[in-house]
Amino acid sequence: MIKREFEINDIACIAKNRRLKAHVDGSETNTKTISLKSGDKVKILDYYEVEKYGYSYEAEFKKDGTVYIIRKHLSQSDLKPKSQL
Repeated sequence: MIKREFEINDIACIAKNRRLKAHVDGSETNTKTISLKSGDKVKILDYYEVEKYGYSYEAEFKKDGTVYIIRKHLSQSDLKPKSQL
């Protein structure tokens, strides 16, 4: 099993540019595809163990006064610790 690198409330950075579906202001129905650039900071809200593959993370991303919640689309390889910038 892959070791979990991030805990709830940790700040992580995006490792590579990604386009992801996110929930606008935490809404269940209002979603938008957003572009995240390498180095963008996200706050880890929750994590899920994916059997044989490691962990998937739920994270919060803030941009221009809007909060985006990314659910189950971030794997451990998509993130790097803030200290590695």
